[in-house]
Amino acid sequence: KVMSTLEKYNLSPDKINLEITETAVAYAQSVMRQNLDKLSGAGVSFSLDDYGTGYSNMRRMIQLPLKIVKLDKSFVDEQSNPKMWIAIQNTVKMLKDMNMEIVVEGIETQTMAKQFADLNCDYIQGYYYSKPIPQNDFIKFIEEAKISA
Repeated sequence: KVMSTLEKYNLSPDKINLEITETAVAYAQSVMRQNLDKLSGAGVSFSLDDYGTGYSNMRRMIQLPLKIVKLDKSFVDEQSNPKMWIAIQNTVKMLKDMNMEIVVEGIETQTMAKQFADLNCDYIQGYYYSKPIPQNDFIKFIEEAKISA
């Protein structure tokens, strides 16, 4: 379905990034793997959402054709714990060494944003920047940002 939709609208597969949840990876592995391989071979990229929420399996993560890993908000929530900060630093280093991009979810303060930017995380999201907003409000927000830039 994905490939036929791309063809129908003349879209390049390299412009598409599909997000899969860590828990979804644990189910129907052979079917999911076949689909991931086929789409990845066509140029579609994948993000792994909710990394670190309980189904983290290094072997599985290494085998998947992932471009982006989204660190779950639970990492950020406990980042003041020295042991968690060590885990975060090493997780970011490991993912960067595997040439993956990193999204950090749940950033709520400027201090948090700076800490994760200093770790070279590629994307930082959270209430510090904006709460979730409806599509029309987002479009208006982007248009206003263009005008003020």
